[in-house]
Amino acid sequence: MLKKLTVLQIIILLLIFLSFFITLTTAFAHWRTVTAVGTVDVILVHDEIELVVTDLSPEGEEVVLVPKGQSHFPKDVEIIERMYAVEVAAKGIKEANLRIEAFDVTIGDDALYAHLVKIDISGQGADATVLFTQDTILVLVSITLQEPIDEEEVLLRGLTEDSANVTSSQEAYRAIKNQDIVFRLRFTLNENSANKEN
Repeated sequence: MLKKLTVLQIIILLLIFLSFFITLTTAFAHWRTVTAVGTVDVILVHDEIELVVTDLSPEGEEVVLVPKGQSHFPKDVEIIERMYAVEVAAKGIKEANLRIEAFDVTIGDDALYAHLVKIDISGQGADATVLFTQDTILVLVSITLQEPIDEEEVLLRGLTEDSANVTSSQEAYRAIKNQDIVFRLRFTLNENSANKEN
């Protein structure tokens, strides 16, 4: 049997719902226009070896990188993928190890929350080595953003203690929103492992 609600109880319920809605909407808005941009460094290991790296990722595609579970709008994505074609122009190279490293990660020209950005290169993390046995290989770089979680959120959400990754999730949100994620990739052909044809 339903009890009659007093006007005061109804007002309190509406205020609780409204504050929850505003908090939820604010959390979603924090991720607007977070994008990822990568630059490439190529290390030449020998005068006769030329390493050519071409970014095959489509240009002009506007997406917003959000943490897992925060994709609520059409342009929101939980992962950004960039594809690179790596070509070796050298005579006599049969196979070699190609090392690809992601480094100098910043969010809005600041590295304070860079640990929230996860870069995965060909399924091997931020530092990958692939065997180069042909003229051209494709390298997939995936970028994801972890949700900033502080100790207060850990308690409220019943998460494990090691889930906390920032001191203040609100400060992290403010620092991340509307910022570009910038990182560098270094491609190095390992001269020591290069097998040259005689």
